[in-house]
Amino acid sequence: MALVPEPGLEPELPRGKGILSPPRLPIPPPRHGCYLRASFRSTALAQRGLSLHDPVYLRVAPRPGHGRDKRPVPLCGECGYLTLDVRTDRDRLKTLRALSPVKRLFPALAAIVVAVVLLAAVEGVLRLAGFSRESAPVTLRFGYPNPREIIGLFRFDPRLFWRLRPGSVFEAEAAVPINRLGYRGREPQEPRPAGLVRIAVLGDSVAFGAATAWPDFLEARMTPGIAPRPVEVLNFGVPGYTVVQGLRQFEDEVARLRPDAVVIAYGWNDHWLARGGLSDDALPVPSRWRSVLSLQLSRLRLAQAVQAVAARFSPDPPSGVSTPAAVRRVPAEDYAAHMERLIEETRAAGATPIVVGLPSALTEKDYPAYLVEGGFTPSARDAVADHTHWAQVAGEAARKAGVVFVDGQPGYSLDGTPDAALFTRDRIHLSARGQARMVELLEDTVLDALKAKP
Repeated sequence: MALVPEPGLEPELPRGKGILSPPRLPIPPPRHGCYLRASFRSTALAQRGLSLHDPVYLRVAPRPGHGRDKRPVPLCGECGYLTLDVRTDRDRLKTLRALSPVKRLFPALAAIVVAVVLLAAVEGVLRLAGFSRESAPVTLRFGYPNPREIIGLFRFDPRLFWRLRPGSVFEAEAAVPINRLGYRGREPQEPRPAGLVRIAVLGDSVAFGAATAWPDFLEARMTPGIAPRPVEVLNFGVPGYTVVQGLRQFEDEVARLRPDAVVIAYGWNDHWLARGGLSDDALPVPSRWRSVLSLQLSRLRLAQAVQAVAARFSPDPPSGVSTPAAVRRVPAEDYAAHMERLIEETRAAGATPIVVGLPSALTEKDYPAYLVEGGFTPSARDAVADHTHWAQVAGEAARKAGVVFVDGQPGYSLDGTPDAALFTRDRIHLSARGQARMVELLEDTVLDALKAKP
């Protein structure tokens, strides 16, 4: 590019060796009004109060016929580039020269540091004041027909969506403590004792239980049949879980415990309607580092305070079915695929899988009204038909994989009619008698699976 500086600022470098020569300035012609930075070696700079190598800004001359200056633009006869005028604004040059990159970033860095200090101070004050409003990702309704909402029992989990809060207490008919791993009942013995028989139960609120839970009864019934080897039954049932969550739970937490047998008992939540029209498998799962970051942010008191204020002023969600497409949390075809994959993962971990079809006492006339009013199912008829269908899908997945399937429905019926005495009043969860019946159905199957292991 040919640069024609002001008189007295001609470069002293010979052509072809300076930055002003076309071969050493491979930049496109600048747009009108742009400035290019260049350096000049000239004693004339010192005469103007500037040092050698000081930045000088070059301004593009107006194009012909544009702007107030109607004069034609001078062009270099050799290369045809625009001729530029040198702008030697001394004050501007000093200001720009004084601002190094670090100094230009200092105001922004200072603002960030001040903001972090203020936020940390607010966080400290909230913690000292004992403030804690960690948002509950799910609400548990317990005690039909007059259910009460239990909110503080759950905490957010990036992969599982929610989990039981470690150290909390579930107030059922009796206080049920949650262990430090976030599950009901005993914790796994570590290191694992020699000869220990370990059974893991994966499921939803039917496995979790209420004042009592059938996995606890299963351990008591299994002990004489396995003696003298000790038996450990671990209850990984979490209210609201589907087989999608159970698969992730097994991969992340259960497989490493090397169970000898795994009882898989899902089905209820899988055929409930999906909130927002997205199935469990379609909900986004963040990467590992984003999961950790999301979890830590959810525990910040400041974030909890912001969520509490937002929740206070946000409108209540409408009741009833929230998804016009009636998407299930785990559609039947996905339920089969995830069940088959969970069976495969269980086998790969060296355990024997046992699939259970959960029983139901729902009828089109006898059902909890909140199932329809709360948007869990379109109708009582759908609830009855869906549960039967999803249980059949689980059975087909088990038979396809060549594993045992325990159909609970016949064992909970009298002459084809569900025995209401084996269920709680919501006709979904099991009463104390119903939990004992579940153990009776599973006992021989689990014993045979354990004895068949080498």
